[in-house]
Amino acid sequence: MIAPTLERWRAKHSHSFNLMVQEAPIDTLLPLLRSGRLDVAIGSPPESSTTADLQITPLFVDNMVWVIAPQHPLASSACISFKDLQPYIWVMTPRIARRRALVDAALRRHGVTASEHVVETLSHEIILGLVLQQNAAALVMSRVARSFESRGLVRVLDIEMSQTLQVAAFTRLQPPPSAFALELVGYLTEQAASPLASGVRT
Repeated sequence: MIAPTLERWRAKHSHSFNLMVQEAPIDTLLPLLRSGRLDVAIGSPPESSTTADLQITPLFVDNMVWVIAPQHPLASSACISFKDLQPYIWVMTPRIARRRALVDAALRRHGVTASEHVVETLSHEIILGLVLQQNAAALVMSRVARSFESRGLVRVLDIEMSQTLQVAAFTRLQPPPSAFALELVGYLTEQAASPLASGVRT
């Protein structure tokens, strides 16, 4: 979602500009937003801290899905279970992120024990590297997975996880966000209506 939003920004603003995009759990991004080091934060509303001082703009609701490489040893299987995935590396969201708690709860409901080999990362580059080069199974946001799948990079597995996440854009109430920050949120809202937790600094 970030890339097409920034492309629209660049097309409209022909003058030079500098945008800093930082990817981290939302509990890490919000203090940066409050301190003025970020203008916009994107992610799931946290349960661990209050957001009364922030403007929250809902973007979309998403869920997490499992992906493997198209050439994975299990890729030709018609039905793949958690048990089938356990011998392989699992790539998961870091434990500090709220969505990891939801994932762990979903796994417990299914009576699933995680693989003995787990890599925690938010980096799409690392996720794809492990999936494509190490036959890892990765748990990623559905929008990200579908984007990867449309480029032939992964196969999305039909393994039900049942948890959903509200993703929103956050800006400060005081001092009010800049016109550029509000414009960026507008672009994000429009882009979300068509098929990261990222922070953006204008």
